[in-house]
Amino acid sequence: MGTFFQIGEVCRLSGLTPRALHYYDAIGLLVPTERLAGGHRLYTAQDLARIEHIKDLKRLLGLSLREIKRILDADHARVRHLTGAKRVADPARRHRAAENALEITEAQLASVRDKMHQLGRLQRQLERQARELRRLCQENGVGGDAARVGGGE
Repeated sequence: MGTFFQIGEVCRLSGLTPRALHYYDAIGLLVPTERLAGGHRLYTAQDLARIEHIKDLKRLLGLSLREIKRILDADHARVRHLTGAKRVADPARRHRAAENALEITEAQLASVRDKMHQLGRLQRQLERQARELRRLCQENGVGGDAARVGGGE
């Protein structure tokens, strides 16, 4: 039997609150591996790794919890299809399972590319605004002194 972590330990290790973990459970994003008779949630090291993956996707890509759940569910489905492809002897079934895994991966890739495109557009907009503001500061002789930008109090 593996090591289990209670919700307080998971909060301490992950930086999440109990409320966040309960919400993740409610939306199916992170369902605890075990539940005791009294309803206490028990988590495994694999659950802790999933939490870190969720946090990375949120921080790095700015994904919503719904988008993250969709990605993680797709990861699980892809693994299931690949495992099935390796276990079946029938070449046609193996091929279908591999194609299903490929479709899932390509859909995820398209989603990430779309998010990157959106972030690139935001980056270019912010770069234009920063250039315009620098030019405005130079035209007004401010030269980037933040204290004088507000009117020189």
